[in-house]
Amino acid sequence: MSGPTTHRAASRPGSELARLGRVLSRPLRLSPVFWILFSAFCALMLVLRVDLRPRIDKNFFFSSDDPQFQNLKRLEEMFSLPPQLILTAEGDIRSRPYLERVAGLTDELRGLDGVTSVFSLGSGPSSVEGALKSPLWSRLVIASAEKGSNFLVILEDRPGHGELIESVKTLMSRYQAGYFRLSITGVPFIVHEIQRQLIDDMVRFTLAAILIFSIVIFLVYRSGWILMGAMVCAATAAILDFLLLWALRIEPGPLSANLWSIVFVLTLSHVVFISGSWEHLARTAERGSWTGGHHAKEALRRTGAASLWSMLTNSLGFATLLFTAAKPIRQFGLAGLVGAVLAMAVAYAVFPSFLRMARLPLRAPGPLARRFQARVAGHHPKVVALAVVAALLIATGYRRIDTQPPVFSYFERGGQLRADLQRIDQLGGVSPLYLAVSDPAGQPLEGDELYFRLWRLQLALERHAAVGAVLSLPLLLSEFVRSPFASYLTWDAVYAILDLRALGEPGRGFITADRRTALFLLRMKESELRQGSRSAVIEEFLRIARAEGFTPVLTGGLFQQTGELSELVSRSLLQGGFGLGLMLFAMALAVSRSLAVALAVVLSLALVPLAVLGFAGYLGLPLEIISTPGINLALGLGVDETIHLIHHARISGSMEKAKTLLWKPISASSLMLTLGFSVFWLSHFPPTQNLGWLVVFGSATALVTMLWVFPAIAERLSEIRRRFRPRSSRERPLGKAA
Repeated sequence: MSGPTTHRAASRPGSELARLGRVLSRPLRLSPVFWILFSAFCALMLVLRVDLRPRIDKNFFFSSDDPQFQNLKRLEEMFSLPPQLILTAEGDIRSRPYLERVAGLTDELRGLDGVTSVFSLGSGPSSVEGALKSPLWSRLVIASAEKGSNFLVILEDRPGHGELIESVKTLMSRYQAGYFRLSITGVPFIVHEIQRQLIDDMVRFTLAAILIFSIVIFLVYRSGWILMGAMVCAATAAILDFLLLWALRIEPGPLSANLWSIVFVLTLSHVVFISGSWEHLARTAERGSWTGGHHAKEALRRTGAASLWSMLTNSLGFATLLFTAAKPIRQFGLAGLVGAVLAMAVAYAVFPSFLRMARLPLRAPGPLARRFQARVAGHHPKVVALAVVAALLIATGYRRIDTQPPVFSYFERGGQLRADLQRIDQLGGVSPLYLAVSDPAGQPLEGDELYFRLWRLQLALERHAAVGAVLSLPLLLSEFVRSPFASYLTWDAVYAILDLRALGEPGRGFITADRRTALFLLRMKESELRQGSRSAVIEEFLRIARAEGFTPVLTGGLFQQTGELSELVSRSLLQGGFGLGLMLFAMALAVSRSLAVALAVVLSLALVPLAVLGFAGYLGLPLEIISTPGINLALGLGVDETIHLIHHARISGSMEKAKTLLWKPISASSLMLTLGFSVFWLSHFPPTQNLGWLVVFGSATALVTMLWVFPAIAERLSEIRRRFRPRSSRERPLGKAA
């Protein structure tokens, strides 16, 4: 009779993975000193070989082969679109001290390495009055309502403008005065500042994560060996993750600054469950039979299969991000996938060497811990009902979520940088948008009739509330129309002069060589946008162009890219959540071999993203490219807890016994995640702060969901399922053989 039973057990779904988990749980008998030296060697290789600075350039939203990037690439090929900086100087544009500072700053900007030309009141128009009378210069160098003037700084098209931007900022600090208030914007500047803040966060939060996680581990287990082993495992996994990505030639992206904390959490999750199993075995062992090495090996055996399922679930969750069009999310998905695999491999290879050396503290759990354990193990219908109702009520805030925040929301509220960008936004627009148009008949854009049609399109675009300024071909042509020699110039002569770059870079970049496509550069006022309206605004511009008798050819620029990225983030969040839900159902079904339990996992874990989204809506936290993965991180913790809970319920034969055993590891994991990501609130980078809020709230929701809501739903669904099935085929309770 034992033979068939063994055969049936081996053929059950997931048995091969369980066997592999037991193989992986065999500890390597290496000294802790070896692993410490190995980790130090990896750290040395990381310092010497790998540049950890996040790679952010003008195209950091998308890679060069993404369809969303192709429009901007084609625009750059059709027109001369060099990188630009825009400086705005508020003040009395007619005062002599003001104009002296304009002239001095213009000259010094021209002398910087990497600057090709500068246009301002000190370079271009003949005088302030001349600039005000000129259709071109009044829009190019005069700020809105004559509250100041602009400096258009044309840069060399080369990778990296960090040193140049720092030099420009130094000049601005020298020329800053009460009557001459300087602000700066431009894609190179925004990219540089985001990169700088991400680098600062990487250093600050790596150190904070080590400190916070060390304190939590020591307070929970009171063992120096467990603390040392946990930190060596987490650091080694994170370092190996960066080294492997470097070997695969995967550059660090905008989300890499948070990778240390993520890999730490993934690794320590395995560590705390191994330690919890080890502690339980040690406390229940007969007097005199406890040995560190034997119980360490037994702890690995008990947690190996569940850890393997958790690693596989986390890996597949990160893998779903590889199919999104947003480049930073794909980078994060690959880094998380590699990190999830390394987290388990390192935890099970390295941590046993330290665990064998540990000694169990003699102090038993205190009364507070015993009361919490009793509350976890018991039935609490009121707590479950309250948790579900609260989560659903909070979820109603999802309607308030801003998925397309303005560019200046990437910078600290109340900070000087954000205030400068908002001021520039009001004075002329902070975000560029390119609109290329052509004649429907394919005729060259020359002649009086087409000139006046282009002017009508210029004026129609300027009337839009979200447009701060428009630079275009008719503005350039107006300089020749106003000339005393206009009657002697043919259109061929005018375009020939433009080809000679008589007006510098602006004179070259607004019409193609065949003269059939013209470019309109719009500076968009992000503060005037309604929530989620970027695509709608662009559609309005396309309708305006068609109404004026032109065919829209291409659109592109930072304004459109941020809108497309936000839509991709929202879509990937929805698709990833649906895909992750299916994977969770399949994983839970394989681990529990119970349809009711698998369905309970999906229903209970669905409360986590719903509550987090509502929380973000009510608190006004925008969901952008950096903060959005916080929802996946919080959900990932719930996945780990759920799988370990189901696995131990099958071993012990009771969900109550499994909760009694795992309340401490689950609480420790949640505490580490909460405290580790709460330090993100100290960041000066709002997206990182938002990520911290989402993970902290999500981890708290996941803790309540897994300890109380999931068991209650699983028990209820199992009762319903047994009630409607014949007695001979009714599903047995979780933990019994099916």
